[in-house]
Amino acid sequence: MLDSFVYYYNTDNNTYRGYCFYSEMEGNDSLKRIWHIARNDAYQGSKLQFMRSYYDSTVIEDGWIIDLLDENNPTKFIHVKDPYDTLYYGALDSTMQIEIWYPRKISITYTKKKPEPEYLRKMKLPKSVPYPITYIDLKDGIAIMENGFYYDQKDLVNQGYWTWKNLADQLPFDYSPPD
Repeated sequence: MLDSFVYYYNTDNNTYRGYCFYSEMEGNDSLKRIWHIARNDAYQGSKLQFMRSYYDSTVIEDGWIIDLLDENNPTKFIHVKDPYDTLYYGALDSTMQIEIWYPRKISITYTKKKPEPEYLRKMKLPKSVPYPITYIDLKDGIAIMENGFYYDQKDLVNQGYWTWKNLADQLPFDYSPPD
């Protein structure tokens, strides 16, 4: 359900807001296996996986690296050693949510997956790029729930890998990856 969509012709960027509704597809066992593999692949390195990792306090163990833009150098990022530092993180409370906030743009690198060749071509990146990277501006802090849902959705603006993955690769919040 699309609430809004804006395309900026000068920059070739777009923004959209809305909610996805999912229903199980019908298919034979062979198709279902293919879909199962595709869903797991879509989950690896996804925004949903990142939000769940943050909620579960497993960001580092799950292969995520967070870097914060240096306030004195707009082209340099500094590694965030502890993403659970109270400068960036509000622990689980009675609402059963956590909160994260960063004062400047962050880069999020997922180290357990190589970027797809299509992504490298589309983003005009060299084939030697080892990992998918996303850049995020948090306009305000966001609250994250156990299933990976976060709000306020408009407060998170991403560029890079998650922008390329976009809508077609999103999964429902009740998706559970295989063990």
